[in-house]
Order: sequence, then structure tokens, then C-alpha cells
Amino acid sequence: MNGNLTRQSLGGALVLFTLLSGLFWARHLLWPLPAEAAVANPLPLGRLIDGMAHGIEWVHAAVSSVFIYMTAICVTRLVSRNLVFQVRTHAFLPLLVVAGFGIFIREGNSAAVVAMYLLARGSYYFASAYRRRARVGDLFGGGLMFGLAPLFHAPSVVYMVMVIVAMPIYRRNFRETALALIGALLPALTWFYILWATDGEPMWPEMNYVLPGMDIMRMVAAGLVVATVLISLVSFMHDARKIRTRAYHIHLYMLCFLAVGLAGWRSVGDLPMVAVPVSVVAASWFSRHEGLAPTIVYTLTLIAAISVNVWGIYHSL
Repeated sequence: MNGNLTRQSLGGALVLFTLLSGLFWARHLLWPLPAEAAVANPLPLGRLIDGMAHGIEWVHAAVSSVFIYMTAICVTRLVSRNLVFQVRTHAFLPLLVVAGFGIFIREGNSAAVVAMYLLARGSYYFASAYRRRARVGDLFGGGLMFGLAPLFHAPSVVYMVMVIVAMPIYRRNFRETALALIGALLPALTWFYILWATDGEPMWPEMNYVLPGMDIMRMVAAGLVVATVLISLVSFMHDARKIRTRAYHIHLYMLCFLAVGLAGWRSVGDLPMVAVPVSVVAASWFSRHEGLAPTIVYTLTLIAAISVNVWGIYHSL
């Protein structure tokens, strides 16, 4: 494992990713935080997933862990195949699990983890379509992933906006935009058709805002993640002309993705959905700058997130 944490190889980053995930889930199983009313999900697939996990925390942990790894693989393929970062770095992998789960893991958000994977997969498809000739299957598939996500986690419906936003960013024409929108609307139309055919009544999710209870350690960890994202944003704006064209457009897409997520953010149960753009945007600073300051910030972020969960495990003993 490379001594410079911001320049980890894929193998070293995956090891750190696995250790962090194991620690965070151990804290959750030993000292689970209560489910929030704001994550109550009456939509069909989300209700199925959360129903399977309800009261059986190891099922919740197992399902979530599988989809966290699938998301990590998807994001790794996105950044590596499109040369998103100026130098090879996999610092985004530990940041992915820290941003989505390192500070808060709550009961009842398995469906949110599934939605996180679908949004990451859809983003990968859209980025793959950024070529001279559009790949029709990727555009339709990307829209379909974004359309499926709300059926698992209703608040992710706000990310449907990204289907429209992604098209001009990736330079798609009107016909290609219409194709992506058809894919995005297909799951909802299918669900409404099933309700109509079975004389069912649509059930809408509660969209309550719930402020998280944060102790000092969580405030420090969250503050470091937010500070890293802000520094990365300033760095991106400063170095925008030096970034490769495709990498620039993917960075721009992730910034819009993050902005939409924050606009629709209601509770800590929604954190998994913003984990992908947070990890990619934050890691862009580490890819462009090497030195003492980035290493200290990255190390302190990991230590703060670890401390939150170590304290939780100690509290449960």
C-alpha cells in the first residue's frame, strides 16, 4: 500500500475501502441509529427491500454491502475509462464510503443504497455516450436507471432532472434526449399501468425534512468532507482550462449531480445518493495537487470518520 494515501493504487484503495466498510457496518450492527420517518418508503420496490431488512439488521448490512461494492466498481470504471483525473488516484473509493456511510448509517435505508447504485450506473451510461457517435443503448439504459431509482427510494425522483441536464453537457441532440427521457419515464409509466390494471391506489412518500442529531465528532467529520468538496470546486474552477475535454464535462456533470442532490436533500437517509458526486468531486483536488496539505486533509477526514464509529463500538460494549 502506497504511503501517500491520496495516490493509492486500486488494490490499496480497495483494501482501505473494505476495512472502512467493515468498521462502519460493525458500528451499525452493534449500535444502530433509529430509522427516520423521512425515509419511510411506500413505493413498491423500496418497500420490498426495506421490508426484507426490517428487524433483521444483518440482511440490511448484507444487501447494502453488495450494492456499495457494485457502486464502487461502477464509479471506478467511470473515472478510469474516461481519464477523469489528471493522475492515477483511487482516493475516491474511501471517500465514497465515508461520505455515504462513514458518518451516519441508519436502519431502513437499504433502498437508498440500491438507488445510489442505479444512479451511479446511469451516470456511467451517460458518460459512455460521450463519443462522436452516440451509443443508443447507453442513452436509453442511463435514462432507465434514473427512472428505476425512485421506485426503490422515492426521494431520488429529484435526480430525474439530471437526465435533461446530462444531454447538453454530453452534447446530445434532441432525438437522443428524447430517447433518454423515454427510458427514464418507462418505469413510472409501467408502475401506473399496473396500478390502473389492478385498481390500486398510488401511495406517495412522506417528504418531511429531518435534521440529524450531530455530536462534535460527526460535525468535524462532516465539516472536513464539505471543506474538501469546496476546495475541490475552487481548484476545478481555477484549472478548468487545463482539464481534458471529456474529464471536464464529467466533472461538470458531477457538480450538477451534487447540486441537485443537495437541493433535494431531506435527511441523513439521503446521504448515499450524494456519495458518488461527493467522492468524485473531492478526489479531483487530490489528483491535481500533491503535497502536505492534501495529505493532511485526506488523512484527517478518514480519521474523523473512523473515530465516530470506533466511539460507537466502544459505547455499545
